[in-house]
Amino acid sequence: MKVLLFNPYRDVDRYIPADLRPYARFTPTELSSYNLIPLDMAYIAGVLKGKHEVRCIDAHVTLTPVEAVDFNGYDAVVVNTAPHSHFRCCQTFVGHALEAVKLAKKAGARTIIYGPHVTIAPEDFGEADCVIVGEPEGVIEEALTGPGGTIGPLTLPKLPMPDYSVFDFSLYSSATSLQVFENQDFGKIGVISYSRGCPFSCGFCFRALAPKKIRKHTIAEVEAMLHELIDVQGCTCLFWEDLTFTLEKDWTFDLCDLIKRWKVPYVIQTRVERIDADIARALAESGCYKVEMGVESGVEEILKRFNKRITWNEVVKAVQVTKDAGIPRVIAFAGLFAPGETMETIEETRRKFHDLGLRFYCNIWFPYPNTMLYKIGIEEGKIGRTGGDWNELLPLAGTIGTQFTAEEVRQICNDIDRQEQNRQRLRKVIEKVTKPFKFASNILTELIL
Repeated sequence: MKVLLFNPYRDVDRYIPADLRPYARFTPTELSSYNLIPLDMAYIAGVLKGKHEVRCIDAHVTLTPVEAVDFNGYDAVVVNTAPHSHFRCCQTFVGHALEAVKLAKKAGARTIIYGPHVTIAPEDFGEADCVIVGEPEGVIEEALTGPGGTIGPLTLPKLPMPDYSVFDFSLYSSATSLQVFENQDFGKIGVISYSRGCPFSCGFCFRALAPKKIRKHTIAEVEAMLHELIDVQGCTCLFWEDLTFTLEKDWTFDLCDLIKRWKVPYVIQTRVERIDADIARALAESGCYKVEMGVESGVEEILKRFNKRITWNEVVKAVQVTKDAGIPRVIAFAGLFAPGETMETIEETRRKFHDLGLRFYCNIWFPYPNTMLYKIGIEEGKIGRTGGDWNELLPLAGTIGTQFTAEEVRQICNDIDRQEQNRQRLRKVIEKVTKPFKFASNILTELIL
């Protein structure tokens, strides 16, 4: 069969109604997301390799509207609602995927759809010939050749090998590198993962496609993927999509020993209690340029309420050892307007971020279905039944479990965002003026900011 793997353009302006866009600005839907290869499709291509003729079109990275895509000539078109391997909280809308299914079907192709929205509400995607619930790789052959309908979920016992040859890596070069590496251009970027799953149960997390069970590639398989990305495809930097790269200390050391052979800068994501001085040093020595940490809040009570299972002291230690190891960029994610949040707790989190030298971004917790926040919204009578399109939840973000109105949430975030941007401008001026005097730069920054 001739199979097209299609990653649609998630155009916020097109698929969020104009009256709802102001509410989306500081939610995951509107926040900038890295334009990396859809690694989920690399894994599907790996399963189908040698059995079918497979092509991938990443319309999201090229900003190509769905009506401009030619679906003619394909026996099957496989559409995702959001790349699931790159575990950034997904957008609220699904119109981009449904339009792709409609046009592909009109062109005569068998249509298959999968993704986090589909897994939560498969009944909303019946227009497709086959609807995949959960991880797609294990049932993709059945989806292509079976009777159709809804299939899954199936949690893979073992991860297949991805096939990177379906991507045009020239599309993921300078612009993406600048985005991922904080305005540093390291060239062509590859995406890789050694594990899938997450053993934690944070109350805010939307984990439709991240089962608790951890599955890992072998070191030999990781070596083969690094060879393919760097030596064959010519990638000069990497983004590791593992939810907690440093989950196991011994494995982290083994991976660092392997990665350092290629001498390429890379980015990881991890939890604060899973990094120490030894791990940070190993990361730095193997080329790690940036560590992204899930901090979420500076208020201990909020961390407990969300079952984050970390303390602020652990945050302080993790940031310090990472910086001491010489890793250039340390990023910490925070969420605002958790249940019980007040202006005082928001300012406490913000102050603590500043004290650690961390940039502070406004990010409103979104009530994804089946999360603790969503259930609180139902109990408060604010949320009714919702399917795969969650745009109607946008005005509720920040109001569930708090005393804030939607307009107050918007205004507070706009004010903080403006203040933080001014803070960054002032920081750059201080650094420029005092550049020859590093000690003076540090003192002035501490006194003024």
